[in-house]
Amino acid sequence: MIGEGYIKIFMPESLKHSLFRQNKRIIGRKSFGILVGRRERHDQSIFVYIEDIMPVGKLEGVRDTLTDIRWIDIKTRLIKRFPNQQILGWYGVRTGWNAMMMEEDQFIHQSFFADPFQVMCLLDDKADDLSFYIWEAGRLRRYNGCGLYSKAKGQQKDIKHTYYAKWIIVLISVASLVYFLYPKYMDFKTNRISYNGNETQKIDTDKEKEYGETKENDEILALKKTIGDLEDALEHREQEIKTMEVKLQDSTNLKEEKIYKVQAGDTLSDLSRKFYGHSRYGEALGKINRIADHKTLQVGSYLIIPTQGTIEKVHVEIKKDKNKEKYKNMGG
Repeated sequence: MIGEGYIKIFMPESLKHSLFRQNKRIIGRKSFGILVGRRERHDQSIFVYIEDIMPVGKLEGVRDTLTDIRWIDIKTRLIKRFPNQQILGWYGVRTGWNAMMMEEDQFIHQSFFADPFQVMCLLDDKADDLSFYIWEAGRLRRYNGCGLYSKAKGQQKDIKHTYYAKWIIVLISVASLVYFLYPKYMDFKTNRISYNGNETQKIDTDKEKEYGETKENDEILALKKTIGDLEDALEHREQEIKTMEVKLQDSTNLKEEKIYKVQAGDTLSDLSRKFYGHSRYGEALGKINRIADHKTLQVGSYLIIPTQGTIEKVHVEIKKDKNKEKYKNMGG
């Protein structure tokens, strides 16, 4: 059984401050993200070591936007960024709620973080409060104990260096770009001297300077145009994704119960995708219509297609039953 005697949480205190910083940004504020790290089994306990985070977006409204499609995209980004680490849960920052769990938080955890070792970390940056929540007997319960530890002095220095690493990389990239775009100084400043007998004549380099400066300006303008085009394309793509998410949400928000006549080739997963936008409700449709064999459907028979709220409740109940079965198999 998952509980405080079974699961132990460890997170560096410096990571807590990183979570607060993400939420206090004026631009790009992110109050929802993923906890990553490693887990180890020692005797009868699971030790969860939270080592890093991946900010995703704002916690407000994440329940409506965290669809199956977006969750797959988040997992793909996590694998690329943290190839040797596991998803240990998620975090959310709210101001003035004393790190208390809300109904929306329960939905997020039950839908996307159902593994027994995955935890929820809620923070209140106003009260400087942090709370962990863990699975216990198929329910979410507050974990007593902050689970924080301080890094050694040398390790803290490494964390600070890591925090500024990306800015150092940006500065180096900009400096390299300027170096290659800017003509070699000596090629345009050095005066060529020609000798005719005993008389030294200075060659005028004004035209070379003018040519070099014109070429440099043209290259900078072309680079700025390319950057602008890429930014416009990125903004357009983000807008398309938002539009698709809204359309998907609208199309899958089934508000009235329907009766559907089974056609040749239909499966419960296909019907779930057709009426709700994704295939995860196939098992719930089978339970509602008392279908034991999900692989075959009788052509011409009629199925009940419930509302979005009803199918979601049945789906959550099925997941809870599966979690309970997991705990039994683990010896809980």
